[in-house]
Amino acid sequence: MVKRIIFLVFLSVAALTLYSQDRGVVCADLLKVFQSYYKTKEADDYLKSKADELQKEIDVMRGEINDLDKLLKSGILSGEEKAKKTKEMEEKKRALQEKIKNSNLLMMEERRRKVEEILKELQEKVKEFAKKKGYKLIIDKKDVLFAEETVDVTEELIDFVNAGKK
Repeated sequence: MVKRIIFLVFLSVAALTLYSQDRGVVCADLLKVFQSYYKTKEADDYLKSKADELQKEIDVMRGEINDLDKLLKSGILSGEEKAKKTKEMEEKKRALQEKIKNSNLLMMEERRRKVEEILKELQEKVKEFAKKKGYKLIIDKKDVLFAEETVDVTEELIDFVNAGKK
């Protein structure tokens, strides 16, 4: 009896797998596809470069503030000069805080825009892949409780989306 049940379960899973493939239902790890897409790497490199540029500007501003602080602590300034330099340092600190805030906002917006562009492009490529392969449905693997390895097309999809690499 137990052997018969095990056999029936095995047969059901095999039949479902074959049925899914015949119907063109497959799954893919879309996060892995996104991370493996060459344009994602290009976007990451661009964003890192942009962040490095902004960080250099911030470092220059910090250096100016540190120089003013050293000058103020040196004791060589008169009372009037000290007041003037203190005011200048406070203005530079405010400018630095504003620069950091704006840089963070800029980087968040750039990242969001790049991700949105890539996801839109990948969606079109997934549609193209599905049509080319005759699949009627591609489901994100994270939303699937169980799938046979035979219905996972992640690697094929990665190869397909990266085929147009320059």
